[in-house]
Amino acid sequence: MRNAGWKYVVGVYNGTHCYLFVDGEFEASIPTKSTPKGVGADLWIGKGTYAGSQRGFNGTIDEVEISNIARSAAWIKASYESGRDNLLDFGIEESKGIEGWLAGWANRIKISINHNNVDNPLSNFPVLVYLSNSSGYNDADVTPILDELENNSKRIAVTTSDGLSQCYAEIEKWDNVNKKAWLWVNVPSVSVSEDTDLYLYYDRDHTDNVAYIGDASSLPTESVWDRNFTLVTHMNNASDAIHLKDSTFNGNDGTKKFAPTEVAGKIGQAQHFTVTSLFQQGIISVGAEINLDVKAGVDYLLSRTDVDHNKIAVLGHSLGGQQSLGRATLILE
Repeated sequence: MRNAGWKYVVGVYNGTHCYLFVDGEFEASIPTKSTPKGVGADLWIGKGTYAGSQRGFNGTIDEVEISNIARSAAWIKASYESGRDNLLDFGIEESKGIEGWLAGWANRIKISINHNNVDNPLSNFPVLVYLSNSSGYNDADVTPILDELENNSKRIAVTTSDGLSQCYAEIEKWDNVNKKAWLWVNVPSVSVSEDTDLYLYYDRDHTDNVAYIGDASSLPTESVWDRNFTLVTHMNNASDAIHLKDSTFNGNDGTKKFAPTEVAGKIGQAQHFTVTSLFQQGIISVGAEINLDVKAGVDYLLSRTDVDHNKIAVLGHSLGGQQSLGRATLILE
């Protein structure tokens, strides 16, 4: 992973092996030496240890997720395509009054999940819906949605193909000034044989749809991420600029230490880490509730290699070579 730029890195433990995926593709595997166990210490994002030596990440990390199950290769590939805005096709605005219209809403557009980037059926899959002047693999201009709503970000609804059954959605960032927004939508079922259709309703005169649309740590947002997610942090600052929110029901909020800085990310905002000395680098400390550590025959399951071939942790645990499993989008410097 020496090439500069954003990389989507996923580590998977399936009971016998650790697997590494980069940008949706399988890269390597190795047998594990023991089963996962909790060690009662904080999870670190941006730092790890090996043989008593602390290693810090030098670069930017975005969209960190940890699950308590082994996600499939199909899930990982679809997540990668979604994260790079290559999974959805945006249709045109449709006329109110057609069959299967959600009552009380003035406008909607059709969004289709491209089945060609789905290798197996997926359930409760979080899909990124990016609104901009060039959205989806068809580069659609959907800024009229932001023009209509302005800062009323919760005056939207997302439904399944019947146009009536609402999906839960999280607003990661809504930037009306620059006409961009990032939403995560829980799609109950994604087909492998045909495109999966959704509808995005929007209406500035509607009341806020707080039952289904939320921000980080809200009840609707917790329903976007299934119970197999232990941590989902979009790596954007909380309102106090000290903490990072966990979007799952677990409440595993992180605390910034040694001043990682918020910067523009691959999706919304991210955290930039700079190693200044052995014991002074930016890290995110998450808490002991995340017990997904596995001892493997490698330095770090999720890592980058610098020019001196030293492995620097993306996700690391505070004790020895025991490493936590998860996914992260990162940029290498």
